[in-house]
Amino acid sequence: MPAAKFRAILAILAIHAAVLLLALACAPPFFPSQAPPDPVPALPIPNIDATVEAIVTQRVEEALAAIPTVTPAPTATPIPTSTPQPALAELPLPDAGLVSQEAVAESPPDLAPAPTHPPPAPDLAQMIDRVKPGVVRINTPGGVGSGIIIEVLEGRKGLVLTNHHVVSDSFRIDVRVDDSRTFRGRIVGFDQGRDLAVVEICCDDFPSLSFSSASDVNPGSEVIAIGYALGFTGHATVTRGIVSAVRYHPGMKAWVIQTDASINPGNSGGPLLLPNGDVIGIATFIQNQDMQGNPTAGLGFAISERTIRELLPGLKGGAKEFQPSPATGSRPAPVPSMVEMDSYTSPTHRYAVDVPRGWEVDDSNPEQVHFDSPDNFAGLTFIAYDEPVETVEDWMEAVVQGHRGFYRGRFQLVERETVEYADGSAGGHIVFRAQVSRRFCLLRVTEMFMQTGDANFVASFHICEHSYTRYLPYQQAALSSIRLP
Repeated sequence: MPAAKFRAILAILAIHAAVLLLALACAPPFFPSQAPPDPVPALPIPNIDATVEAIVTQRVEEALAAIPTVTPAPTATPIPTSTPQPALAELPLPDAGLVSQEAVAESPPDLAPAPTHPPPAPDLAQMIDRVKPGVVRINTPGGVGSGIIIEVLEGRKGLVLTNHHVVSDSFRIDVRVDDSRTFRGRIVGFDQGRDLAVVEICCDDFPSLSFSSASDVNPGSEVIAIGYALGFTGHATVTRGIVSAVRYHPGMKAWVIQTDASINPGNSGGPLLLPNGDVIGIATFIQNQDMQGNPTAGLGFAISERTIRELLPGLKGGAKEFQPSPATGSRPAPVPSMVEMDSYTSPTHRYAVDVPRGWEVDDSNPEQVHFDSPDNFAGLTFIAYDEPVETVEDWMEAVVQGHRGFYRGRFQLVERETVEYADGSAGGHIVFRAQVSRRFCLLRVTEMFMQTGDANFVASFHICEHSYTRYLPYQQAALSSIRLP
């Protein structure tokens, strides 16, 4: 309220109060103790309320008339809000070249151009359905990993690319395709330092995946990882993220792609894909700690297609390179840098197996062929098993009971497992520790039972425990190389 108007109202109230007091003062006093005076002729009684109201009205009008009239200032016209100009990149530009920012501001387009959107990406679910048959689950006694089918050879044989640490030290490699068919895998070649391996499976019309050039991949590019994370049963796990960085790993001597797509144990060997389904890397390891051992949020890395292409010819040709990988923590293998193997084929039973070069071969009995290391600390026996076998479980039970009776208290069962393959064959394995006598070393024996058609075979590989680390790679290479007729 303006101060002048407030003062006027106070003045009006003061006048009203003064008039009221004046009227009361003019009224004759009344004392009840005195006798009433002689009656006087009646005079007209004034209407006090009307008089006061008239006086107050007059005074209020005079007071309001005395207040100076203030001419109101004109209301400011609101500044019109400017219509935002579209970004320079969104304006339709002439073919002659770029237009300056000033020129755009001077002659804005009549209508705001429709926003441009990138072309829609291929539907992710459709892409997954298309590439999923080429992603395989790899089961070994050591755990579960992943892989991809990269090529189909003559005779319907498939080549699977995976990590070396997924199949290393494994005498049995089972490759499950499309979550429905299991094939026995055989290692063709590997590079421990780069943590890559090629496994052969047979035989079917396998689907294969294609590689894309990783040179076009930059930080921020969208990627998808597929793999059998944590060994969960059923379908593979799909995760999505971006490329965080592309780096050269000096310890591995390989190009790696860093990604924030979730990679967990079991993803190893699985593909890192572009949205169109092309492979740009093989998920290999995660880094959960820094150099001081402090925990990190977890960084996922995949071997880049750039390094894979360089190594594939050698891996498919049978190269077996041992070199410790600091990234994956693989221990140095105390064996020569190259494991040289020779192939042996039975002229009687037509099976084939790769054995270390320089091992003594005794095939005088075609039903039981022996291969022994020069120091006799390791050996392989390949047996044509002619006893009737109803099921693999029957064979394993008979073998376990027979070993317990033979070794008489010096037998310890480590593990036993059966498996059925897509070609109709069945197999199983037993691992046990045994000691024939105190003169002989404590043995660790792995026996594989293989059934195909009407023929049964047993491969038994034994290693003295004091040389177990040394000869374990030889066992893995030999047992994974078996080819049955």
